[in-house]
Amino acid sequence: MYKADAIIYSNDPNLEEVFIPLYLEVTETMVSAITRNSQTTCLGESVELFARPHGEYTNPTYRWHSKPEGFDSVIQNPVVTPDTSTWYIVEMLSDSIPFYDSVFIDVLPVPEVDLGSDTSFCDLVEWPLDAGDQGVRYFWSTGDTTQTIVVDTSTSFQGYGERTITVRVHGANRCQKADSVIIGFVDCTGINEFNNNISFQVFPNPNNGKFTVDLEVIHDDIINISVLNLTGKTVFQQKNINVNGNKKVIIDLRNEPAGMYQLFISGINYTAVKKLVLN
Repeated sequence: MYKADAIIYSNDPNLEEVFIPLYLEVTETMVSAITRNSQTTCLGESVELFARPHGEYTNPTYRWHSKPEGFDSVIQNPVVTPDTSTWYIVEMLSDSIPFYDSVFIDVLPVPEVDLGSDTSFCDLVEWPLDAGDQGVRYFWSTGDTTQTIVVDTSTSFQGYGERTITVRVHGANRCQKADSVIIGFVDCTGINEFNNNISFQVFPNPNNGKFTVDLEVIHDDIINISVLNLTGKTVFQQKNINVNGNKKVIIDLRNEPAGMYQLFISGINYTAVKKLVLN
């Protein structure tokens, strides 16, 4: 036990000095807040915190909290997944005496990667995929190591069908992120002939954004129509169209930019795809 006196003076000559006794008790008991490995992590990764007691202690209990606020735990060694750089403070109680320590976790950003929505195309389409410009290294499931690639019917394997394309992007800060997309290619030749129960034609094609889909069914059917742009975004959708024999549907995409689009026609147990060109 150490003792000292603090003397407080005032500028007011009418006030006397004030003596305040101070006491300092030194103990070997303490707690350390640490992590298993590095105190730097990437966004989305988990970190295990450890509260290590030292010295003499009896039936210790622990309580963690964070700054910024949002985390609270009474587990001695909790696992956290911070979404921003955070201080974690632990309080250890031993015989009702509190002991404190803290550890700072620095959270680094991960590259933003978005390959878009799963989609299908006609066989003549060459589909670009962009993994974003936030990486220093790119690893595609196709074996490519560039920021962008082009997918067609020869990618991964030769011919029609679906292929899953994955990319892992490494940032300059060692953080990484992956994304994947399913790209399908179908044979659009002879699409105006009867397939299952339906045939359809699109005219004019190419067009200025306004065109007609001429549907014909053998048996009454309920049809869904959607149009996707080259980013996989749905720019038009109409569901539950009752078709009895023949039906014409007028679609107006004149507010959309010129380029290539995909028209999807689906009914009971089938889906057909046709390439559209907007001038």
